[in-house]
Order: sequence, then structure tokens, then C-alpha cells
Amino acid sequence: MGRRPFFLLLLLLVLAACSSSTPISPTAISTPPAQATATLTDLPSPTSTPTVTASPSATAPLSPTPTDTATPTPAPIIAVISAEHGNIVSGPAYNYAFLANFNTGFLLQVIGRSEDGAWLVVRLSEDTTGWIPVEQVSLEYDIGALPVFADPPVPLPTNTPPPFPFVNVSPAFGNPHTIYTITYGGFITQPGEFLTIEITHVETGTIAYSTSGPNNAGPDKIYTFRLRSTVHALPGTYLITISVPNGGFAQATIMVIDPGT
Repeated sequence: MGRRPFFLLLLLLVLAACSSSTPISPTAISTPPAQATATLTDLPSPTSTPTVTASPSATAPLSPTPTDTATPTPAPIIAVISAEHGNIVSGPAYNYAFLANFNTGFLLQVIGRSEDGAWLVVRLSEDTTGWIPVEQVSLEYDIGALPVFADPPVPLPTNTPPPFPFVNVSPAFGNPHTIYTITYGGFITQPGEFLTIEITHVETGTIAYSTSGPNNAGPDKIYTFRLRSTVHALPGTYLITISVPNGGFAQATIMVIDPGT
């Protein structure tokens, strides 16, 4: 065998070996990773939330609301003062404070009575009540049906002694033309009671002058008179007497020495 054929055979073997080697896969080559791309897609349009409708349920029928029935206001109980003077005090006795004095025909609203029924409780104003004796009013109502009011506390006695009645006359001597002045005080009277002044001729017992009137307020009262205005202006001694219904009185005398003309 010659050398040429040997080289040809060797060349074929080399080519065969090269052709039988494993080819390189394209994927085996490292390639950079593909970047993710966000694809915008249309969002679904908002849809309205379905309204839940409550299905009617069976309910009990509403009962009518009761309305308040107006209670009729009772008519006031009215008393009419039948005495000449109606005296209102702060309790069921005359040792309570004096409040008011009303004449005959005055109307008073009665709201109660004392336990014994001898006194009525009357309304003088929205905040003030008083007491009046039953015998001083006319009332067309059953007194026993009135509510009973408790007696207010009795006023505490004071240590001041009651004033002593007195009367003074000036001048002590004169004639019928002389103006005499009487000063008096210390007389205790109940509301509506009158004080009486009487002038008597002592020698004959003739009442030369007499008058009466309310015991007006004030520590001392002054009254003036003269005998010339009287029917009997005789000379002699005249006795001046001042008295009140509870028995209190005081006296003084004057001397008329000239009957005058």
C-alpha cells in the first residue's frame, strides 16, 4: 500500500470525527432576560351599587295618641263683706297683725277656713292671704266643705307694756269762746273700731259735745274744740272723757268761769 492512500484515509477519519461532535444549541448561549412590559388594559367602568329595597313587613296599626283632656278650673268662691268694716288679719284672732280693712260690699276670694269654722282664709293678692271672721261676710257656700288651714304661729309677746290711755286739755280755764286743745293717746283699738270723745257739764249732767271717729295712727292725737259752738255753754266744770270699745278710757276737766255772750 502506498503513502498517498494512507493520508487520504487519515483525512477522512478526521472529517468524520469533526462531523460527529455535538453541535452548540442556540439556547445554550446566555442571553439577557427579557424585560416585562405592562400591558394597559381597559378597567371595567364602575357600576352603581344596587339599592336594597326593604320589603314591606307586616306592622301593627298605630293607635291614636291620647290627648290631654283639659280639667275645668273651679270657679272662685266669693264672699261679700256684710259688716260696716271687714277686718283682715294675719291669723284667726285679733292678736295677729292687721292687714287690711274693707267696707261693706267688698268682694273677697275665699280659699279656706279655720278648724272651728269661725274664720275664713281669703286671698288678698297672689302672695298674700289673710283671715276674716265669718260673721263679717256673707257667703253662699258650705263652709264645712272648705279646706282647713292651720293657724299661723302666734306673734310672740313683747316686753313693752301696753300704753296707758291719757288725755290732757289746755288751757284748764276759759270761757265758751276759748279754743281748747285736747291731746290724747295710748288707746288700743281693733281695726275698724271707733274712739269716742264726750264733753259733759258736771253740774247738770248735760252732754255738751260728743263725737267719734277712727283711732288714727300716731303716738299722740290732737283734737280742738270750743264750747261756744255747743248748745249748752254753761259756766262750771266740764268733764272730757275719751273711750274705746274695749273699755279703755281717760278723763280730764276744764273750768268755764264766764259763760260769755
